[in-house]
Amino acid sequence: MKDSQDPDFGATGQFELTGVYHSDHRLDATFASTLGLDQIKSLVLLGAGPVHVQVLHELARQRRADLDVTLVTPNLRQVPAALLPGVVAGLHNARDCHTDLTPLLQSAGVRWMAAQAAGLDAGTSSVLLDNVPLDHVPQSVEPTAERATQPAVARPSLIGYHLLSVDTSPLDGCADPTQQLKGAAQHGLCTSATAQFAQRWPLAAARLCQLAAQRQGVPVRLVVVGQGVHAFEMACALHQWASAQRLRAELALVTHGADVVSGQTPSVRRRALGVLKRLGIEVVPTRALHIVPDGVALDAAHPLLPSDLTLVALESAPPVWLAASGLRLDTSGYMATNDRWQSVSHPQVLATSGSHSSGATSGTAACEAAEQSGAALALNLRALASEQPLAPPPQGHRPLGFVDCGYGQAIAYWGPWSAEGRWAWRWKHKAATTYLSRQRPRTLP
Repeated sequence: MKDSQDPDFGATGQFELTGVYHSDHRLDATFASTLGLDQIKSLVLLGAGPVHVQVLHELARQRRADLDVTLVTPNLRQVPAALLPGVVAGLHNARDCHTDLTPLLQSAGVRWMAAQAAGLDAGTSSVLLDNVPLDHVPQSVEPTAERATQPAVARPSLIGYHLLSVDTSPLDGCADPTQQLKGAAQHGLCTSATAQFAQRWPLAAARLCQLAAQRQGVPVRLVVVGQGVHAFEMACALHQWASAQRLRAELALVTHGADVVSGQTPSVRRRALGVLKRLGIEVVPTRALHIVPDGVALDAAHPLLPSDLTLVALESAPPVWLAASGLRLDTSGYMATNDRWQSVSHPQVLATSGSHSSGATSGTAACEAAEQSGAALALNLRALASEQPLAPPPQGHRPLGFVDCGYGQAIAYWGPWSAEGRWAWRWKHKAATTYLSRQRPRTLP
């Protein structure tokens, strides 16, 4: 009888030859050569960011027999960050915004490992994993559809690779931006993990309505902490939600020491400031020190900013494990890459995280950029596996960007040009809906 502690080599329907279960790599290589599998290369997709989702679409359209692909992410349920303001404003149902990557992985022949990165050793080509408890894993996804409903098996804490691609979010082991702000995770409602936010928002909204009823006309106090387009859109969405609920509310946007919609052109910033002034949203241009149960503590020159709900919408930070990975980093702490997304120190490692996640590009513009990057990344991963030269990403057209202002209004921008109106919101809404339909293989039951 098989001992329960023995490695389960049949768990995925094939032998693992990536050094995950074996300690003798020379024996692995001999065994693989005997089976004729020595040409198969293991590709690990670390994180289920928007670029990797597009890579999965490309792999589903053109599968490769010489690639053994594993996706490492704690959860296959995704919520595009661009839809969160619509969820808050009441334009989208939180459940309808979820997408399930399960059928996409089955079509692409990609294995799912329910874990997040805890470390990376570029010298030994291995990733240290922080495994998700089995009772939190809904199901395992293997290359064959008939195995997709079986329970997930316990996974080792180390996975080796020949090729590694990194596209992480806070859920996948990227540094959670709430760690930059003390008390944010405990006392704030954070947008960094989008699926969790979509689940928690209805409960927070119900609590606010109950609190407003108890106060009998005393305004509820809402605070958004963040400096980018996303924080601005969430502030406008909160205002629209409060108006729809007929709540008296006082709303403030704490820009965390930066300008409103930082990273945007002066014309977009002027329009955004005009929107906030019309809606009566106070701009607090200072850095929040920490979040407390009843508000936001600012610097020494400012008193406590009271709040009944503090929404934290900070920008992502580099993964904390990058610092000790052995990879060369750039000045911002992300992996230093060439124009083909290859690590300048370890060419078998590619990364797009950080290139599409800045505050200057958001919403539908970021979605379109992720689609273009994903298609180009898939081509380069195939080329790298075949030891062919990589190509720089094609310089596509600059997408028209939008900033949602709530109430069916939006700012459209292209380069230094900007305009605003209902037409811009309709265009933005159509683009977001079209993107979601392309990315969603099926709706969750």
